[in-house]
Amino acid sequence: MRVPFADHSSHRRPLNVPRDEALLLAELLPTACEVGIRNGHVSPGDIVVVVGAGPVGLASVIIARLYSPGGSSGSRNCRAHVRPCAPFHPHPVRTPERFWRGTVEDRRRGPCGSHGDAGRAKEDVMNHPVLVGIDGSAHSSAAADWAGREAALRDVPLRLFHASPPLPGATVPGPALDRLKHMGTRVLRQVADALGDLHPDVEVRAEQTDDAPPEALLAAARDAELLVVGTRGTGGFDGLAVGSVALRMAAAAPCPVVLIPHRPGPFREVMHAARGVSPVVVGFDAHHPVGEAADFAFSAAEARGALLRVVQAWAFPAEAVSPQTLVVTEEDRATWEDQEVLRLSDAVCAWQEKHPRVTARTDVVLLHPAEALLNASRSADLLVVGRRTDPQGAEGRLGPVTHAVLHHARCPVAVVPHAG
Repeated sequence: MRVPFADHSSHRRPLNVPRDEALLLAELLPTACEVGIRNGHVSPGDIVVVVGAGPVGLASVIIARLYSPGGSSGSRNCRAHVRPCAPFHPHPVRTPERFWRGTVEDRRRGPCGSHGDAGRAKEDVMNHPVLVGIDGSAHSSAAADWAGREAALRDVPLRLFHASPPLPGATVPGPALDRLKHMGTRVLRQVADALGDLHPDVEVRAEQTDDAPPEALLAAARDAELLVVGTRGTGGFDGLAVGSVALRMAAAAPCPVVLIPHRPGPFREVMHAARGVSPVVVGFDAHHPVGEAADFAFSAAEARGALLRVVQAWAFPAEAVSPQTLVVTEEDRATWEDQEVLRLSDAVCAWQEKHPRVTARTDVVLLHPAEALLNASRSADLLVVGRRTDPQGAEGRLGPVTHAVLHHARCPVAVVPHAG
């Protein structure tokens, strides 16, 4: 059995510390703190229920009180375990049923005993729309279906946007332009009618322009909460994974962009079948956390009621390679991996406290970041990655990891811009 950090975490017991108190510090309290409280992401106001009030269970209740929970309780099924630890627990242990009856209803009423605060806060939020590009292709149809569901989840309007494709030649006949505009109007009407039937509570708007699609979408995205596009449009060639317009949006849009791949069969049926079971995956670097991407991922997982997988890829540190070191021992690898696991867990705690209803699972893998994300997202509902913005840099630059993910992911990919 391998005990992480055992080589440098053993300490001699001071003579003035009784053996029974040292026993608590050696096993019970550290186990309760690390396994129960920290991994459980206990935060102020949470309800903490420990099933099984043995020594570690009671220690978990004690340590949870340091985090100012809304209430804490442990079951008392095994009195033989409870009696030896009772002197260390300042409050009687109750059954979970009694605890829930007295605490959950108070939390439902809220600190002021009313339900109006959340509604008033919601009214103060500006409802920027979800913007989706429409060109009549199967990919844009899939994007429209996804955008409609997202607008319903966010409770914001849905804006359908169609830009006429540029025609060759310096002078374009008027009838050709009229024909293109008529076709665009018909496509928008068909999509709007279909989405209106699927999401009757969503306000659907349609807009058409004669400008070039990339510039028109970028301009429209300035007032959008989210931009959704298909990975390809009506142009391109067979085998092309991501079209030029989609890449331009992912690299230059001022708001988060979600690229939707085309899936065989009715897209809305595929997405509906995956709803509630497929996780949201986010790429995360605990050494340089990106708050915008983490906020987006936690909010998406909370809206869907889905598991959130926080994936971090890591590599051997510089000291692993030296003239004296020919191979990396399993012990060294385990130590470095444990350090990465703890660092990631600590970094995610800040977002877990803001989203206590989200179940987040951290994954640390020894792979290239792109490969790690693609493996984790094979059955995901959404993959979230970041894109660094540079006000003084050239427009349209994507990092190598984001570029690889966009070309090979089989699920929707959200690209979230961030500074720094």
